[in-house]
Amino acid sequence: MALSAATRGAAYLHHLDDRTGMVAPGMAADLTVVGASLFGPGACPPAEAAVVLTLVGGQIVHRAGSP
Repeated sequence: MALSAATRGAAYLHHLDDRTGMVAPGMAADLTVVGASLFGPGACPPAEAAVVLTLVGGQIVHRAGSP
């Protein structure tokens, strides 16, 4: 619920929901992948999760282990 509010809800609020707010074909892709579960029992606090991959505009701008 909180993740949806922070993504889809924010896109709707700013009238950008036709192109942002979810991962889907044709949508702008700014995305961060972390190497830990952020949900459910034993979830890792977001500030402690290692970033594995970051995409901005659909392009990889960070990949863990890459120079």
